[in-house]
Amino acid sequence: MIKIGFFTGARSEYSSAKEILNTLDCHPNFELSVYPSGMHLLSRFGDTLKEIADDGFHIGRVFHTYSEENEDKGLDFKNSFEQYYKYLKESDLDVIFVIGDRIEAYSAALAAHFAGIKIAHSGGGHITAGAVDDIYRFGISSMAEVNFATSRKAFERLLELPYLDKQNVFFTGSISVDQIKNFLENPVAFNSIALRDSCNPYALVTFHPTTKKLEPILDIIDIVVSTLQRLGVDIVFTYPNNDDGSFEIIEKIQSFSHHEGIWCYKSLGARGYYAAINDSSLVIGNSSSGLSEAPYFHKKVINVGSRQEGRELDPSIVTVPASEEDVIKAIENAILHAGSVDCAELYGSGDSVNQIVDILLSHFDDFPKQI
Repeated sequence: MIKIGFFTGARSEYSSAKEILNTLDCHPNFELSVYPSGMHLLSRFGDTLKEIADDGFHIGRVFHTYSEENEDKGLDFKNSFEQYYKYLKESDLDVIFVIGDRIEAYSAALAAHFAGIKIAHSGGGHITAGAVDDIYRFGISSMAEVNFATSRKAFERLLELPYLDKQNVFFTGSISVDQIKNFLENPVAFNSIALRDSCNPYALVTFHPTTKKLEPILDIIDIVVSTLQRLGVDIVFTYPNNDDGSFEIIEKIQSFSHHEGIWCYKSLGARGYYAAINDSSLVIGNSSSGLSEAPYFHKKVINVGSRQEGRELDPSIVTVPASEEDVIKAIENAILHAGSVDCAELYGSGDSVNQIVDILLSHFDDFPKQI
């Protein structure tokens, strides 16, 4: 029996992991526990701890690592690491599983490293020039016993790292793709989930702060809103992550929440978010989800600014600078030439979960904890 802990500090990584968590939870060779922290416990991001509890997974421990008012990432990291390490050094977990590049995942991986617990990481090898996440992403990969790359380029980049054992690096694709394909077999209408009372076409808009390059994100949001309204397209906003600058973005999109034809959501959950993409006419913003997930719905995507610079992009995605003229032109072109787009399936074909489970079994079954 492999005792595996999934550490999650953000709604995005948890939503993308539900398919593999369900598989691990039902598998006779795994004992799964979920460890929520960070944004899951913050009301301004939807208090998504309830979603985890409602999904029925065993919650090993809830870590209260953030406060509603704090924006000090150093303090957040300190609180997270201390709590994780104190727990993990006394735990009997065989392996922790973390996804992506959030600071919460990095602190959990670092704590597991010092506690002598193996680490499995999905989502390493990517580069995002406009955010500090590269530091955390490559840090987690360097500590991981096994790495699951979600794209071919990320896989090749991990293989080039001299400190990784190439036999423990795998190209599995993204676990999100498995979920998307299952959703599309039995889709639900976004309006029925989100109680949106309009049949007008809408754009799904998500902007996160740019933490390495200064860009006028708040001004760009104004431009997106005014352009879409002029073209008669409604807007569905989803909240940003909690990076520095998120308060200002939340205030900006909240300022539109009572405008006709605009809806703002703290958290939609996995099915709600997929329904939002599936029923949209266009996806706009600087979120990695727009790049790795939206193309699988055959949706047009406008990637704004430098935040995702370096990440592998589907050929259908239009990337523009964070400037008024470029953003307006891209939106006008997308609306004028409406329709679905082809997907190159750069992030896998939907068989990631089974691959990862098989690899976890081969690596960690009866594997002793480090001393």
